[in-house]
Amino acid sequence: PFTFDLKVIIEGTDYEFDREELQVVCEGRRIGFQIDPSVGIDVETILGKTFSVELGRVGSKSVSNVYDVNGNGLDPLIGNIKFEKKFGEFNLDEASSRFLLTMNDDPCVD
Repeated sequence: PFTFDLKVIIEGTDYEFDREELQVVCEGRRIGFQIDPSVGIDVETILGKTFSVELGRVGSKSVSNVYDVNGNGLDPLIGNIKFEKKFGEFNLDEASSRFLLTMNDDPCVD
């Protein structure tokens, strides 16, 4: 289990997500996340919107923190990790994707 809180707020919407509503991956020195599509988000309403992320001890009653491999938490004088990003803007009706499947000497059977 993760020892930190994570909050994502999408500006200009009612969307606020915490760790339970995000798919979080913590590997080595990297923490990654994506919004869990099963929470019922309307993707078209967030395109081009700015979102803020806070990672660490979120909320006054939280006992969570981000720790390194030696058990050292974030410096309380510096505080949480906070940043803002913006979702890309594009027209989903005009977007397309392409996949290439390569099978090397593997039989293709039903």
